[in-house]
Amino acid sequence: MTWPTMRMLQSLDSGWLNQSHARLVAAGNWGELPLFSELEHPAVQACHTYTPQSASDRFTRHEECTTAAGYLVVEARDKSKGPGWRTAITRHHGTDWAVFAAPHDAFHRTAPQRFAKSRADVEPTQDDIDVRDYKTGEAARTEVLRVWKEELARTTLAAFRDAWAAGSGVHHVSLPEPPTDFLPGGFSAVGATLDFELVHYGTDAGGDDVPIAPAGDAVVEVVLHLGHPLDVNDPISILLMTSVLPVIVNDTSRWSREALYSKPNGELVHQATLSGIEVERILFAAELEGELAEGLPEARPTSFAHYVNGSTIVESVVSGKPMRSACRKWLVSQQNTDGMDICPECVDQLPDISQVKEMLRQRILNP
Repeated sequence: MTWPTMRMLQSLDSGWLNQSHARLVAAGNWGELPLFSELEHPAVQACHTYTPQSASDRFTRHEECTTAAGYLVVEARDKSKGPGWRTAITRHHGTDWAVFAAPHDAFHRTAPQRFAKSRADVEPTQDDIDVRDYKTGEAARTEVLRVWKEELARTTLAAFRDAWAAGSGVHHVSLPEPPTDFLPGGFSAVGATLDFELVHYGTDAGGDDVPIAPAGDAVVEVVLHLGHPLDVNDPISILLMTSVLPVIVNDTSRWSREALYSKPNGELVHQATLSGIEVERILFAAELEGELAEGLPEARPTSFAHYVNGSTIVESVVSGKPMRSACRKWLVSQQNTDGMDICPECVDQLPDISQVKEMLRQRILNP
């Protein structure tokens, strides 16, 4: 990854595609900036794919700058429109740095002079190196957190499936431990567990309780236990609950902090009323993982309740991305499906190996 210097960023007084980024740079709020690969300015974006082995007409050795500097200077070309921006890339401290940028004509007129004048004017400073190290660590922490939230979501899906199959009583499961960096001070583990209890349960034609999607609503109590002496108000508890509940309940208004209440023994409790359709969607997702389709076109509200696989739900919970249905439509991930009919195309696309396929077909045929 190519890192822009703070001096270079502050020189970009025009061309910003995201004005909030421009304001943060102008104020010197380096810690609040997004990862540099996400900065929305053509002079920065032109450098994203550069490596010393790059074979692209976007990157070329700039002879005048290289001669003036005494070391290799690569010109990165913004090809988004017209002549675009040009950025000078050099290598220092084992890292590629974007050290100077300007619109096309200004770059070729002034860049050689900047390199000839003084190395201190273009080379990265210790502050640049410190910001790079901070941002690199931030990216690593973000990735670790993402992986943990994926594990929480997958564990929750499997726990709900097992609770539904058991049919009665409380189903108990231990949750994955958070990364060490996210543990509260003085704790080596959280010891969080999750309980599912089905308050109301579906019945078959003979009146016996069986693990099938109910004709009416099902009330599911979700209880998050925290290891003593953690408190329900600790940030880690809210992070846990808001990673678990979206797997079960799509509507954000039903799993916000205001929807929770606490018990004196340090539990967080939520009662979710799920329609038969919602139960079926969760069972389908818990059984079928599959792969996420590539590309994210614009998601649109839907008039049907669709089925999605487990990977799609996990990705939606962790990253907020739209969900891809079995019938290959993109869905608004927080849309409430109460009162909607099941999409018949989703049922037609279910694989024959699915253990829930016949149950879902019966739901369509005998609503």
